[in-house]
Amino acid sequence: MNRILLLMALMCAGGTAQVRFEDILKGPGENWLTYAGSYNGWRYAPGRQVTPRNAGSLVPKWIYHVPDARAMQTTPIVYEGVMYVTNANNVYAIDARVGRLIWKYSDTRAARQGTNRGVGILGDRIYFTSADNYLTALDRRSGAVIFGKQFGNLADGVTSTAPVFIAKDKILVGTSGGDSGIRGSVAALSAATGEELWRTYTIPAKGEPGSESWGGFLEWGGAGTWLSGTYDPDFEHRLLDNRQRLARFQRRLAGGRQSIHVVPARAGFGHRQDEVALPVHAARHARLGRAELACPARSGVAG
Repeated sequence: MNRILLLMALMCAGGTAQVRFEDILKGPGENWLTYAGSYNGWRYAPGRQVTPRNAGSLVPKWIYHVPDARAMQTTPIVYEGVMYVTNANNVYAIDARVGRLIWKYSDTRAARQGTNRGVGILGDRIYFTSADNYLTALDRRSGAVIFGKQFGNLADGVTSTAPVFIAKDKILVGTSGGDSGIRGSVAALSAATGEELWRTYTIPAKGEPGSESWGGFLEWGGAGTWLSGTYDPDFEHRLLDNRQRLARFQRRLAGGRQSIHVVPARAGFGHRQDEVALPVHAARHARLGRAELACPARSGVAG
């Protein structure tokens, strides 16, 4: 009964409020509307309540135990006091003030379990991907399903672990499975219907520039897109680091190339894949930021 009353109160309070692209563009403030907080990927929220003087006195106010959670890698999205958290094929809407569950969505038909890095929010919808490559749109106030669309084939080794990325009226989804053999890609889906608008691959097709550096592994060399990336709203380009090659062929590809991928979010075609030579040891240290920092400076992909 209390949960029903809480849900009704939240629906009344936020009945007309909707998240606009311009709200995400502003960056974090009272709300945290995208995976890294802002499109520049800084993961930093300016504020005055937490200072160097009082940081040491912070204590937990509440704890919410996510059922069956293992190796959670989600970044919560927060809007109007509600925190949206993911686990494998599950979304939890939690009252951020007191830690009380408002609603839960479980994709019970999902054919695979796996890591999930978070939802996206736009309008009055929460967007979520299951591990078996379905995009589901949920009503952010009730958790009711609006639509579900498949965007990848599990039989091809492709899974979905990336956080949902919003670019204007498009939902950008990535691919995982690069260490077991896939051809990585990024797809843009309609925020209104979930229909695929375009798809671009992170490994060039045979005959395209750079394809010679992949040897015989064009169809299953990896290059997954499970990181969030950054977004330049002025140029409408998304910058992705697709560093994950098929692990067993790392040594054989040591003389090859790795790329920073620039994807025009409007159409997804005519993109430029600027390649830089990276030895394998540099690729292995990419998680420390070395590849991300080195590649743009050397290849000039910012514009």
